[in-house]
Amino acid sequence: MVLNIKIYLINTNFMSTYTEFWRLKEVIVWSVQNYNLEKLDITFKIAYWENMKDSTFENFVDYKVDKQKIIERTEDFNNFAKILEENWVKVRRPDELKEFKSFKTPNFSWFLTPVSNPRDKVIIYWNKIIETPALCTKRYFENQLLYRMFLDLFNNYWYVWLSAPMPPLKRENFDEWYWLDNKDFSNFKKNDFDISFDAAHILKIGKDLLFNVSSYNHELWANWLQWVLWESVNVHKVYQLDDTHIDWKLSVLRPGTFLVNNSLMEKDIKTYLPEKFHNWEFIYTADYRSYPSNYVNDNTTFLELCSLRWADTNVLSLDENTVCVIDQAVNTIQVLEEKWFKVIPVQMRHCELFWWWLHCATLDIDREDDFIDYTII
Repeated sequence: MVLNIKIYLINTNFMSTYTEFWRLKEVIVWSVQNYNLEKLDITFKIAYWENMKDSTFENFVDYKVDKQKIIERTEDFNNFAKILEENWVKVRRPDELKEFKSFKTPNFSWFLTPVSNPRDKVIIYWNKIIETPALCTKRYFENQLLYRMFLDLFNNYWYVWLSAPMPPLKRENFDEWYWLDNKDFSNFKKNDFDISFDAAHILKIGKDLLFNVSSYNHELWANWLQWVLWESVNVHKVYQLDDTHIDWKLSVLRPGTFLVNNSLMEKDIKTYLPEKFHNWEFIYTADYRSYPSNYVNDNTTFLELCSLRWADTNVLSLDENTVCVIDQAVNTIQVLEEKWFKVIPVQMRHCELFWWWLHCATLDIDREDDFIDYTII
């Protein structure tokens, strides 16, 4: 008798991430090589409601980014990558943008941008790579510089690779009403709006995702994501916590603990969150700071100051006890150390010009965590 024996090989390269806080094993760190021009169109203004709302936006013109700032920013991120590697985190870098490249769609044209903030354009959750729809025209093809990396994760590490629908980004399909206006998210003409969103509107907490929604475009994206992830994942819509990314005001440090910048919130943080999180500890930073004096001068446009506020909660956790924090956030560092966190201060110059800080400028690939409900452990 001949026995039909099948041998199954177990893939030991399987990787995943479900949270923002358990031990970080592998991460993407950004690049600003050939960060060339800022495209100041309506999509830029919508992305920066709070900073742009009182500006005479129509008078602004596209401007070139100062080369010295790019050099200093690159130095800081190379040093940050070294800090991560010294803490046993594998660091991947996007492909470099070696030359200026223009592109054109049926609705707009611009120049390709480097992957300066990978968390904006990609969700890595569970064993899934989900490329998000473009929110700003200038970043439409940014993920091309991550293609080879995603291909490696797909071929060798069992990642499922998905992409959200790419919107045409026509002005008439954007929700241009002020983000704090009274909006009826349950009753609007859905076909009139694009699915458009940044991945950094999301915080991952095991089976729960907190999803900041402040426009009709965001509402459609949250619906799309819930369908893709099915009922096993709870996509909680957090309405109008912020105009853009949730991690400007809220981060999760470990099960049971949030980091909150409440200085610019319209309401108490608990009124935004699902009831299941109301008994968690909230560490308040209130670390609101004015713009640095070396930036505010006659040669500075207001647009170079778009991203300074709320940066103190934009942290990267290496594990449930260790947090990388921008070194300027002295109040945040102090309050975290008082709570017995190990804080690693990181120098990161010109965040206000390059849009984002430590959390947005990185993207978790692999953590030692679990797909569970962390509110019941």
